[in-house]
Amino acid sequence: MIIFPVNKLFLNNVKYILTIALVILLFWAISRTPNASPAPTPTFKEKLAGQILIQVENNGRAWYIEPQTYQRYPINSPQDGWELFQKLSTTTDRLKWQEIKNWPPDKLTGTIVKIKEEPNIIYYFSPITKSWHKLLNSTDIFNLIKLTGRGILNKDLQKIPLAK
Repeated sequence: MIIFPVNKLFLNNVKYILTIALVILLFWAISRTPNASPAPTPTFKEKLAGQILIQVENNGRAWYIEPQTYQRYPINSPQDGWELFQKLSTTTDRLKWQEIKNWPPDKLTGTIVKIKEEPNIIYYFSPITKSWHKLLNSTDIFNLIKLTGRGILNKDLQKIPLAK
C-alpha cells in the first residue's frame, strides 16, 4: 500500500473550498424559501379613520372620519358634534364595556361607545392619544376637537367621501 504525504496547505485549501460551497448552498436554500408577504400599506382614508380633522382652509370646519365606512361627517358646532357622536355611538351594557376597554388599540380606533346604564355619557377612543375620552356634553366635544383635531387641506379632504 502506498501512502501519499498530505500537505497542510492542501488541507487548508480543501477546508476553504468546502466552506465556500456550504455558504453558497445556504444562500441558495434561503433564496428558495418563500417570503412572507409584507402587510399592505394603509390607504389615505384608512390612516385617518376615526380621527377628527380640522379643515385648515375655509374657516376651520371640523370633520369626523367614521372608521368602518371611511366617510367624513361634518362637525359644524360643538352641539352638532355631540349629536353626531350620540348618533354614531355603539350602545352596549356595562359588562361588554369592560371587555371593549381592554381590546388592542388598533381595533379601537375612533370607536364611540355609549353605555345603556349611562345614556348621557359617550366614550371616544382617540387614535391620536391612544386613550378613551369621557364626553358629557358639547363642551367636552369642543375640548376634544382642540386636543385631538389634526389639520387637513381641502385637496386632501376631498379624497374622503362625504357621508350621506
